[in-house]
Amino acid sequence: MTFFPGLSFAVISGLISLSASTGLRRADYTATCQEIAASSASKVGTKQSIGSFKYTDDIDNWATTNTETSACSFEPANAQDVGIADQTPFVVKTCGHSTNSGFSSTPGVQIALVSFSEVVYDQSAQTATIGTRLVWQDVYSALAQYRVTVVRGKSSGVGVGYSYLSNEYGLSVDNIVLFELIMPNGTVANITSSSNPDLFYDLRG
Repeated sequence: MTFFPGLSFAVISGLISLSASTGLRRADYTATCQEIAASSASKVGTKQSIGSFKYTDDIDNWATTNTETSACSFEPANAQDVGIADQTPFVVKTCGHSTNSGFSSTPGVQIALVSFSEVVYDQSAQTATIGTRLVWQDVYSALAQYRVTVVRGKSSGVGVGYSYLSNEYGLSVDNIVLFELIMPNGTVANITSSSNPDLFYDLRG
């Protein structure tokens, strides 16, 4: 397989989870859920709509210590829809692999990035746009048809650890060329090393 060093992530990393200790009552959460449902074509579900919506899957986490009953779950269809919930008490869940309460669970608005599950390979640029909902095995499978791979962790399920290619190409973050970012005001921006070098550096961790 050919390795390509340029890796473009479609990441929603500008979302900052607001603590559930903001003092909002459950009624306020419910009103927020209703507002989101009225403002977006994306899916919004509650405990009462389990039959028609994947509410249970959206709030479920790998560890029971990090699973809470949310006022509603929100599956944004695109980055613009994510910004709708920007000013509410929310938590973002990608794959839900956290043991700490409140890290990917909340009694408020649970944003589940189920729709961000695409891998788009650009052969001419030798980059791939990768949705944040995916685990590494999903990425490997999608790229195998092009006979390319990426720098990633050795554990295919969650991507933990160094890559077998790290000695030559560094870490995954060293190969990111673009972040799709939700700004605090809900707008969407593409962040690169040339468009905003300081923010790009910070996003790489």
